[in-house]
Amino acid sequence: MIRFTMREMLTPRAKTMLAIWALVSVGAALTGPFGTYDALGLWGRLPYWALVAGGSILLSELVRRAQPGRWMRKSLHRLLAFGLLYGLVLSGLINLLNLLVFSGWPFWRGWLLLAGLVAGVEALAFSGLRLFRPPAAAVKAENPEAAFLKRLPPSQRGPLLRIESQDHYLLVVTTAGRAMILMRMGDAVAELAAADGMQVHRSHWVARRAMRGLRRDNGRLWLLVEGEDVPVSRANQAAIRALGLEMR
Repeated sequence: MIRFTMREMLTPRAKTMLAIWALVSVGAALTGPFGTYDALGLWGRLPYWALVAGGSILLSELVRRAQPGRWMRKSLHRLLAFGLLYGLVLSGLINLLNLLVFSGWPFWRGWLLLAGLVAGVEALAFSGLRLFRPPAAAVKAENPEAAFLKRLPPSQRGPLLRIESQDHYLLVVTTAGRAMILMRMGDAVAELAAADGMQVHRSHWVARRAMRGLRRDNGRLWLLVEGEDVPVSRANQAAIRALGLEMR
């Protein structure tokens, strides 16, 4: 069984999120915005803003994993409703934290104030994303494999060989090495739909360039991939045989 260190499991996105969390936490602790400079000392502001920034980033990542994008794109009203719900949840969590930290914190008035602040930040973020989003034609023109490989550290980006699902992570194997990324197999397969490869098992996707042959063992079909055996599910056996791979 392959084991990975924590360093290998920290994807570029995870490292970016950790860096943002650290910078926001330290920066807010030093400057003390929204009255926290007078209300709390430095060692009080640091954990306070670490919790606020961490909770915000965690909630955003949970929303990203839930992938509500398709549902939101159907209507502007749905987009606004989702933004309102997100803002209420996030401001509610901060409001509860303020109740614990600040004596005499006004629950309803405080929640309303925080909801307004979160809504303002959401509006700025949404406007920025809309302003700097690349044209749809440019996004479609990008090679799907190249776009997928951007999730890997630069040193591991080479021609894609295979992908293997391991719990909530994906083991991505390229000619330059291997890396772990936090992503679902279904999302990876959808992103690589136009790439030259296929999903051969619910836990395995293989690039055509890496397929070296087939072998059968006790009635089970295996795909030979760069010195490794990858199982082929019954549902995919016909498609694999149609590729004309040699039986070893």
